[in-house]
Amino acid sequence: MAAPTARDSEKFVLRLPDGMRDRIKAVADRNNRSMNAEIVAGLEYLYPASGPDLTAFAAFIRSVAPHLITPAYADHLAFTLSERATEIIAEEYKADKRMKVEENEIKPAKS
Repeated sequence: MAAPTARDSEKFVLRLPDGMRDRIKAVADRNNRSMNAEIVAGLEYLYPASGPDLTAFAAFIRSVAPHLITPAYADHLAFTLSERATEIIAEEYKADKRMKVEENEIKPAKS
C-alpha cells in the first residue's frame, strides 16, 4: 500500500504555546525531518496504532537464543518475555489512564 500523499492526509490546525514551534523546529532539524514529520513521529510514539509486535520479538528470541541455550529453553524464554512485556504494557497503560483521570479531576472548591 502506498503512503498517503498530502492531498490524502487529514489536515488539523493547531495552536502552539509560545516557544514550542522553535523547540519543534530545533528537534526536527536535528533529526533531519520536517516539522510536520517530527510532530507525526511524536504522536505515533505517544499514540501507536497498535501495541508492540510481540510475535516478532518472540521470533527474534527464538532465532538468537538457540546459539546460546537449548531450543526448549529458548521457546520458554520467548514465551515468558512476551507475557511479561504484555503485562508491563498493560500496567503502563492503566497507570497512564489513572494519571490522566487524576489530572482532569475537578476538585471541590475550598469553603
